[in-house]
Amino acid sequence: MLKLIKYELEAIKTEFNGIMIGMFSIALLGPILLKSNSSVFFVIVFLSGLAILVALAVITFLVFLKIFNKNLFSELGYLKLTVPVSTTKLLISKILTAIIIEIAIFMLTVLAIFIFISLTSFLFLDGFQIISYLRDLIFKTDLYKALFKLIVYGLPPTLLTALVSINVLLLVSSFVNTSFVSKNKLIVAIIMYILISGAISALYNGLFPKEIFMMHTPHMTMQIPFLNPIQFGTWIVENFDGTINHLEYGLTQGYYLAFSVLLFLTSNYLVERKLEI
Repeated sequence: MLKLIKYELEAIKTEFNGIMIGMFSIALLGPILLKSNSSVFFVIVFLSGLAILVALAVITFLVFLKIFNKNLFSELGYLKLTVPVSTTKLLISKILTAIIIEIAIFMLTVLAIFIFISLTSFLFLDGFQIISYLRDLIFKTDLYKALFKLIVYGLPPTLLTALVSINVLLLVSSFVNTSFVSKNKLIVAIIMYILISGAISALYNGLFPKEIFMMHTPHMTMQIPFLNPIQFGTWIVENFDGTINHLEYGLTQGYYLAFSVLLFLTSNYLVERKLEI
């Protein structure tokens, strides 16, 4: 399994070189350009950053198509299906590869944004004062507890939602390469992806109409104490405290997990029984 994942990552690692160089170039050079106080440079940095994020999303989608279509159903994919590895393991390795790519892209994007904000703070403001402010804001109030709670409860649904989307893409790629479809594969694939994703979302909204995470804002005030980090952190915790409906939370995660399993089993069946290369 690990060898399969390693092979998949090596096959697509160069796809992100250009966009990553561009993203970190903006993170490093953007603050220097903004220091000039030129409106032209501001527009350039803003549009460049926006273009890079859009391009990153497009490239990621194209890479996933390559993993689930070209690397699975082309001649290369045919060779993979003839090696002594079960179809289930082969498909799981591709799904895990896609998840690893998404996590890596997210972490690198956060790192680039952090570098951009940090350099901007040091160039425009007193950098050490900003660090002291953030330290007091997060660690001298209960804000770190609220952030930890947000991460703990937000990470599983985020990963499961991504898992469902990846499995939908795998199912669509598998279906359009079977004997069911012989012509207009791209059109059929796009329509299928939209319909399946829409059906999953509609069913989710019908089964779980209530909010899982309910916000409470009993102390909301128009005077926000930005200048004092401790008062500001306390204000955030008091005004945006929330409660989790654990039953609804567990059911929604089970919903996405069940759909992921169903989609994967369907794809596995199509690849094993109905494949037409």
